[in-house]
Amino acid sequence: MNRRTFLKVSAVSAAGVLLPVFGDSADAATRSPDQWARAGVEPSRWVTPTREFYVQDITSGNPPALDASKWRMIINGLVQKPKIVRLPDLLAKASESTTVHRTLSCIGDPIGGNQIGNAEWTGIPLRVLLKEAGIREQATRAVFRCADLYHTAIPIEDAMHPRAILAFKMNGEDLPREHGYPVRLLNPGKYGQKCPKWINNIEIVAKEYHGYWETRGWSDVAAVKTATRVHVPTKDATLPAGSYRISGSAFDGGSMGGIQRVEVSTDGGSTWHAAEIWASADPLTWSLWQYEWTIPQGAKKTKVLARAIGKDGTVQREKYEDPYPAGAGGYHTVEVKIGS
Repeated sequence: MNRRTFLKVSAVSAAGVLLPVFGDSADAATRSPDQWARAGVEPSRWVTPTREFYVQDITSGNPPALDASKWRMIINGLVQKPKIVRLPDLLAKASESTTVHRTLSCIGDPIGGNQIGNAEWTGIPLRVLLKEAGIREQATRAVFRCADLYHTAIPIEDAMHPRAILAFKMNGEDLPREHGYPVRLLNPGKYGQKCPKWINNIEIVAKEYHGYWETRGWSDVAAVKTATRVHVPTKDATLPAGSYRISGSAFDGGSMGGIQRVEVSTDGGSTWHAAEIWASADPLTWSLWQYEWTIPQGAKKTKVLARAIGKDGTVQREKYEDPYPAGAGGYHTVEVKIGS
């Protein structure tokens, strides 16, 4: 089953305490993450512009247009104090709000696909509201129902995770309509399938619950797999002889451990070389990398591959895995030609 038979995909490109990120200028360490950029590579910015951030949903390009003044989110089910939450209620919790950088990716994206992006998000931890509602002891799942009729569920442990956030801003602006205005969930370590948009009900239950995609056979866990993308060069490109810059992204959000290094092969996987990671931060965000390759004399064609190694030493799996049902796996391989 292919998600593309259900969805219309819009144009695509694109968390917490930050670790060092390296840029071109000497003052890179003092710049905010949304300023990290580098010419001559893809992606060229660590933060994906909102207009380029991928869109994936079940609305066939017609997302709900919700009036924030009328929007209500009900928290009910196995709670001690059912709640009706309005947008001003969330905005009023300024002391508990947080701004993070977080990368999202789609479970149905093929190896090397472009349904991935990194943005700055502002919201409040979901557990703030759940603690106010009082989760009953027998609860096991949080079910999310949305204005577009989408629905999914996550374990209570995930809902109570300190990094599970109800976001209402993206890249410093109100959450755009196509990204779930007025509120969406950021569920750490999970594909977008488990980050519902346009939420209007959170029901706490004690039973198994399979949502829209899960009933169609897609993973109920939906943990992000390590993926390394070669953004440049593209398939069947003809490269000039001499020096050439290969670049791309790597993401290891499912383990929440982050990327230790990225390696590139320019001979179909026979040998591997360390790439430079020029932008990297929280484990829940992508790492951007580049590799300067001196193309050997006489080369006519080759295969360019990339792989990531996690901070726990785990090497990205080489074996191919289809996106259905739990996300794509394997090395992204790009076949290229060499010009004279």
